[in-house]
Amino acid sequence: PWLSQSQVSNAWSATPYWIIGMADTTGGYQGWLAVERGSRTPFLIQTPDARFPAGATRAAQLASSPAAATSLPSVYFRNRPPGEDEGGEAYGVSFYTQVRYRSYRAGSNVGSWHWMTKAENDMLRAEALIRLGRPAEAALLINITRQSNNLPAFPAGSTAATRAPVQPGGGANSCVPRTPTGAGGALECGTLFEAMKWEKRMETNMNGYAQWLMDSRGWGDLPVGSPTMFPVPYQEMDARRQPFYNSVLGDPKWQAATNTYGFGVGSR
Repeated sequence: PWLSQSQVSNAWSATPYWIIGMADTTGGYQGWLAVERGSRTPFLIQTPDARFPAGATRAAQLASSPAAATSLPSVYFRNRPPGEDEGGEAYGVSFYTQVRYRSYRAGSNVGSWHWMTKAENDMLRAEALIRLGRPAEAALLINITRQSNNLPAFPAGSTAATRAPVQPGGGANSCVPRTPTGAGGALECGTLFEAMKWEKRMETNMNGYAQWLMDSRGWGDLPVGSPTMFPVPYQEMDARRQPFYNSVLGDPKWQAATNTYGFGVGSR
């Protein structure tokens, strides 16, 4: 049901820029982050990553976006027709909806989707290899989905500190992902570890329940103040004669205290 419910409306399937903005190579993401959360406005993501629609205008990106109910499209995000935009909190509004599995709802909850993919297994192994001090082996796995989506491969012998390569013939900002991990939150080409995270995010988007939440919790990427646990339902606690609790308003130990990118700190 969660897969179908995610496509109830354009607002529900809209994908905020917090994460997908890391694909942008134009400076739009940096400008979006620099504005106070409540005053942010949508911008056009231009990226070599083939999982996003191509084009320098919204009309061009709409033309290169998959039809809303395309079955398992290779372009995962759709730039909507402007007339289909819906409102919401400024920091949560974008031009993009994830349509990778919209065909499932369009088919009355009958259809195909990816439950557990090779790409997810590859990234689980890649993360383990990086943590074990074997980043060159991890790079080989990360390169599989990078190269199939028009992103250049990490070179042989890459280390954990190796940065995502720029596009052939591209400028210094043509790398993906561009992460807000530089001095003062500036964007920079992501490390091998960040590239692994990017590939896993893209390839597990809506595959299973709370995929991004669970990974973000493990990576320290939840915005500061976010709940880190789902509370046990009160009915279960009552049956066990235990006190109810709330993971948001209760003990700070249930809340994210730091964030890799500074999300949730001040106006960020």
